[in-house]
Amino acid sequence: MTEKKQQIASAGFELVQSLHDNPDVLPPYNRKLVDKCAKQIVDLYNENVRSFMDLKSKTDGSNKENESQVFQLVRIRQVAIDQIKRCSVNLFNYVDPPDKLMVKVRALKDNGQFETSDGITVVLAKGAVHLLPRQDCENLVRKGVLEYVNQITD
Repeated sequence: MTEKKQQIASAGFELVQSLHDNPDVLPPYNRKLVDKCAKQIVDLYNENVRSFMDLKSKTDGSNKENESQVFQLVRIRQVAIDQIKRCSVNLFNYVDPPDKLMVKVRALKDNGQFETSDGITVVLAKGAVHLLPRQDCENLVRKGVLEYVNQITD
């Protein structure tokens, strides 16, 4: 069990580390690693269910110490799952990469030249509309420099 915990932690740590290493850019979607984390969390949950069902089926009271240990293990696993949910790291919400790698954005204020991750330089002048890589725009949208343009109306 300890090895599984370390695997979950190391895969999750890799995902967080890639975000930490590039604070201004959303790193490319790592489907393999996200799928690995999701599978390991499901496995942890299934182990929890199996342990609980085994405990429930053996309620003759003959081995109270073993029941107590299994119950504590089930509680620890559930606390880990709940902690993941509280940290807003629900890997099941976003298991697919974005549909569109390029998005249409409008500059809300003059921000000068901006170089995208693929080396293209654009001038972000107020009101200018650009088609840019999603990963380059997300931080600027959060800062209020850009806004997404509705594809249906334009």
